[in-house]
Amino acid sequence: MKLSKSFLFVALMVSLTLTTVFVPVSAQRGNAITIGIVNWADTTAPAHVVAEIIEQYFDQPVEVKTTSKALTYSGLSTGDFDLTFSVWLPSIDFRHVYRFKHEIDPLPAPYYYNAFLGLYVPDYMPEESITELADPEVAKKYDKKIVGIDPGSSLMTMTREDVMPEYGLEDLYTLQGSSGAAMTASLARAIMREKPVLVTLWAPHWALSKFDIHKLDDPKMLYGQPNKIYMAVTEGFGCEYPEIMTFLESVEFNTIDFVGASNEHPKLAEWDHDWLSEAMLMVEEGMNLEEMAEAWVDEHRETVEAWVQGKSWTPKD
Repeated sequence: MKLSKSFLFVALMVSLTLTTVFVPVSAQRGNAITIGIVNWADTTAPAHVVAEIIEQYFDQPVEVKTTSKALTYSGLSTGDFDLTFSVWLPSIDFRHVYRFKHEIDPLPAPYYYNAFLGLYVPDYMPEESITELADPEVAKKYDKKIVGIDPGSSLMTMTREDVMPEYGLEDLYTLQGSSGAAMTASLARAIMREKPVLVTLWAPHWALSKFDIHKLDDPKMLYGQPNKIYMAVTEGFGCEYPEIMTFLESVEFNTIDFVGASNEHPKLAEWDHDWLSEAMLMVEEGMNLEEMAEAWVDEHRETVEAWVQGKSWTPKD
């Protein structure tokens, strides 16, 4: 049967239309996966390691972009970002995740266990509890200042809205917003001179390994229980990149306080590792993020290849 020219034209247009409709968003962006993160040491390190693995093993270009915490989540909800890190649950980032619960998908398993927030002082300072900070004489020692990080972060919000009012610190201290890098610089300068300093800090963080500091007790538990840290992806990411999604779900940067380890993973119960802190220290000691990621992947090739195959790596017998 001979088809008319008009029919062939219509068929061609329909075909082109369908092709246009079903081109994935990432393919339209040049097939790059975009990771949106906050410029924090515990966030940039795993993001660049994962980016290196995706590029090496899945032949996918990756762009890592830094922004604020709030814009990270809103960008993920609109598809401007494909992936983000440092999603602290069940409490710290719950408000962000709940707000965009229909547009973003936290991964089912965390990549870091036993993460927590708090106020820290050097070990040469005698204070052991946040309650002691309510003494005006103690406040004078610390220059009536709490050195913080990004003003929009959950840590700063909790410190400003919950911790300071409940412990009676509002009229005694100013919460100084800055950045993670500025906060650690202030901490380092003070320790070098053995001066008092009071900072907001969290674990995981390289500063906990580098400096002799301690977390002040929080008897009212206003910073909450320890959290787990997750990645989150934009809606539909797993359908577009099923193999990469399987890899992401297998990534584990530590096994500290591994849930159910004693029963389900007996070998892990007897063996702790903290590869995230290791990666962070590599950067702190002079490597840039790209160099660190490449060196880390080379050093942990067996682990990386297990993740790529969708397996959580466990130590050999």
